[in-house]
Amino acid sequence: METTELSNPNEGLVYDEIRKLWLVATPEEKVRQKLIQKMIYKLSYPRELLSIERSLADLSGTLAHKKIPNRRVDITSFAKKNTLLYPLLVIECKESEGLTQDALAQLQGYNYFIKAPFIAIAYPEGEVFGYATKSGFTYLPYLPSYEDLIRVAQDG
Repeated sequence: METTELSNPNEGLVYDEIRKLWLVATPEEKVRQKLIQKMIYKLSYPRELLSIERSLADLSGTLAHKKIPNRRVDITSFAKKNTLLYPLLVIECKESEGLTQDALAQLQGYNYFIKAPFIAIAYPEGEVFGYATKSGFTYLPYLPSYEDLIRVAQDG
């Protein structure tokens, strides 16, 4: 499978094929676009079920009664159950490596409103993926395929 041309070297831009926009190639945006390509072309995430840079208020419509921070979520992957969509995975993209406490707190804060069963942090060298267990969160050093997440979500 071929991936979409990510960058325009003459302009310092990267292409977001979900939003159909050329964007400034900041370090964080490069991480986001590289991950989107990986999700679509290697891990079989349906592009129509990916949401990029959406506000927490947009993603947590059923919680309108709560005070929702004015923040944007980098990537949210949805799943379908019958005809309804539900959040499956929330991803925060960072320009530096690793699972820092600050990044984890930010991501868990977002997920408090979104209620996805899976979370991940992406950075230039890879991803850290997490899922809730009875004793807290368990983390893996990679992002599973869409099929794997759907299977686990349906079994759980």
